[in-house]
Amino acid sequence: MVLSQDRTRWQHDEPVRRVDAVLAYNIVRWIRYRAYRQMLRGRLRTNGRGLLGRRSSLQVRPGGSMRIGAGFVTDDDVLIAASGSLTLGDNVFINSGSRLVAHESIEIGSNVVIAANVSILDHDHRTSVEGGRLVIDGDRFVTAPIRIGSNVWLGDKATVLKGVSIGDNVIVGANSVVTKDVASGSVVAGVPARLIRSLDL
Repeated sequence: MVLSQDRTRWQHDEPVRRVDAVLAYNIVRWIRYRAYRQMLRGRLRTNGRGLLGRRSSLQVRPGGSMRIGAGFVTDDDVLIAASGSLTLGDNVFINSGSRLVAHESIEIGSNVVIAANVSILDHDHRTSVEGGRLVIDGDRFVTAPIRIGSNVWLGDKATVLKGVSIGDNVIVGANSVVTKDVASGSVVAGVPARLIRSLDL
């Protein structure tokens, strides 16, 4: 009888323990985001609360700027870096392992979901051929701005390359490489990404 009561009590306590664990994790993420806001004061502008996952970082180099809207949330191991200008709208969620790196300009609208291991890069390394071999310059870049609208979902492992504009209400399929502009109301996928269908908006 005692064992049965203990087991029942454990079963009832388990959801509470889960809630407590999630709450504690989110508090830590909130504290981490606040710490970055303080550390990057003057270079990072925010419009509300946010949550920054474990081993995730916000990097703003001298001369760079970053603006993040309300309701910003990342999972773990996310890199967001700006030596140029990087702007995120309200309610942007970025899943684990993704990276946004702006050497010139990246602008993302509101209500955007960025899935795991997505790359959004507004630059390529400069390259040249010297003495019959390819030379990749690690310090110089070719850049072009990226614009991503609102209500956009970028699927797992998608890559958005420099100079691309993505409209509002767009789905980019998993593992896609976006090399050209995407019109609003589109579903695109593939390497390179191409139109699959238009959304009935």
